[in-house]
Amino acid sequence: GPPVSAENEYGIGEAVETADPIRASQAPSPPESIIPTDVTKNSVSLAWTKPKHDGGSKITGYVLEAQKKGTDQWTHISTVKTMDFTVKSLNENEEYIFHVMAVNQSGRSAPRVSKPIVVKDSTSLPEFDLRGLCQKTVIAKAGEDIKVEIPVMGRPRPSISWQKDGTALKLTQRTSVEVAAATVILSINECTRADSGVYTMTGKNIVGSVTDNIFVKVHDVPGPPKGPNAITIQWTKPEYDGGFKITGYTVEKRELPAGRWIRANFTNIIETAFTVSGLTQDASYEFRVIARNSAGAVSMPSESSDPITCKDDIIQPRIMVDAIFKDVILLKAGESFKLDADIAGQPTPSMVWTKNEKEVENTMKLEVKYTELTTTLTNKDSVRSDGGEFVLTATNVGGFAKHIFKVKVLDRPGPPKEKSEP
Repeated sequence: GPPVSAENEYGIGEAVETADPIRASQAPSPPESIIPTDVTKNSVSLAWTKPKHDGGSKITGYVLEAQKKGTDQWTHISTVKTMDFTVKSLNENEEYIFHVMAVNQSGRSAPRVSKPIVVKDSTSLPEFDLRGLCQKTVIAKAGEDIKVEIPVMGRPRPSISWQKDGTALKLTQRTSVEVAAATVILSINECTRADSGVYTMTGKNIVGSVTDNIFVKVHDVPGPPKGPNAITIQWTKPEYDGGFKITGYTVEKRELPAGRWIRANFTNIIETAFTVSGLTQDASYEFRVIARNSAGAVSMPSESSDPITCKDDIIQPRIMVDAIFKDVILLKAGESFKLDADIAGQPTPSMVWTKNEKEVENTMKLEVKYTELTTTLTNKDSVRSDGGEFVLTATNVGGFAKHIFKVKVLDRPGPPKEKSEP
């Protein structure tokens, strides 16, 4: 067809041929997207986003051109500094495509082309354009800033609301959302593992509402207790506090085979667990704990832990029992006994109690209980046949651990003590 001149608010543009070949090496990359934000029966409002690369010099503006359907000629509309523009005085029911180029000192970028737009009063359902996000997923390391910009279409312009993991997204100093001319932007500063999850955007206008998800995955470097450089240890309170309240604990570590005991914590530990970090992968360590009371007295160190090797992600199960369970447990008929153990391992091990190679089942007088990292077996009103070997096995993908509890029930009361005659 004949060269076409599009009208805009600055009057008639001159008909142009396609721009010179692009010197891509120093020119910017094209704007990331161009979308219509509003269409009426004689105008189209467009918005676009910045190029990814400025080509090494500042972006000085944008060139917007139009092509009427059925022609192959591009008409210059305007050169602007902003990232939006309303093209006016268009013909109703005609179809146009628009393209925008970024300009720097070296020249113009390749064009970013809009989809074809029919000039008429229209309404449309909201729509999010997630093509820029691989599998709709954002992956970041803990401590990094996350910024996701998503083009939003829809007429009239939709209002946007956000949820995280099914509840309204809490906006904080770190987490914010903003609505730009053509996009919505989610920003999370100094992200943490807790920022991982499903972020849901809902766009709503008079036509309807549309929902889409993006997935945020934050990797911690390193994250206790899994990291190859950290191990979490647990212990039990001392039986005897020396008459004063226990005010804290000190954890000591020793690298095997020949390291010295050195303090592992710098602050006072009040809980009975602590994550020791700064360890060397594949090295073996022992740990021990010292209690302190409010009088400033310090206990003897605990027995040291079994040697633990620092391995990534998978820690073989360990079973920890008090010293009394390392020997035969003797009791008289009619008494109760309680066997208990703490378990460690990554992932959390599964546990089972067996006796005579059969799984121990709960009865009126015997009860087995499990929590994530402990288990107890209690037997009331014992008779001789209740004794024997109880085997606790803890298993995960890293291997298994076993402890055998030996219980002996003496079925006759002991002989009476002889009275010494005066």
